[in-house]
Order: sequence, then C-alpha cells, then structure tokens
Amino acid sequence: MQILGIDYGQKRVGISVADTKVPVAVPRGVFSAENALSDIAALCRKEHIERIVLGLPLTLSGEERIMAQEVRAFGERLRQETGNVVEYIDERFSSKMGDTDAGAATLILQTWLERYLAQAPESRGIGK
Repeated sequence: MQILGIDYGQKRVGISVADTKVPVAVPRGVFSAENALSDIAALCRKEHIERIVLGLPLTLSGEERIMAQEVRAFGERLRQETGNVVEYIDERFSSKMGDTDAGAATLILQTWLERYLAQAPESRGIGK
C-alpha cells in the first residue's frame, strides 16, 4: 500500500512517501501551502497513493487548538479531493526533530509505519 505523509504548515507543506512492503519513509519535497491541495491530489494519482497520514499539532498536554483544526480541515479537503483514507498522528516533536518540512513529514510517516506494522496482520487487512 502506498502511503503519503504530510507535515502541514501555513506556508509550506512537507511531503514523504512510503510503501508498506518496504516500510521506509522517503522525503519527497515541499509544496507551497497555496497550491498544496491540487499538487498533493496530482501526486496521489501519479503515485497511486491509497492512504494519507497528516501530522496533527497537539499542545504539550495533548489538546487540539486552532492549528490542529486547520490541519483537520485540510485533511477533509484532501479526502474529498482524492477519495483516500486520511489519518492523523501526533506530530508534537516532528518539526523540531526533522530539519526540514519534508524531514518532518518523513518522521510523521515513519512513526505511522512503525505503528501500522506492529498491529496484528488481521487488523491490517492481511490474511482475511
């Protein structure tokens, strides 16, 4: 399954991709936030992306604030535009650890991949 990881920002949107068969997230660059929706939709079609993982900026206490709501709204627009499943994952420290927007997207996606692969095969839709 092809997965797209996103670090959403108001100016730039970092992008990373991975395949669950070779579970290593690879940075793919940055889109301007202004054109991100159409650019990501085109990338999803070209790369046959099946799932999108968006980093969700929570406060240190785990609460959602204005930026998290903006990310969820962007995710909903992506879901409508692409028809893909959109998931969210806590990104509290990804932007600090990733040295670029694409690096942060890679950390977000790699974290998701590790959690996904730790699930029992049946819960991932394998072996049914």
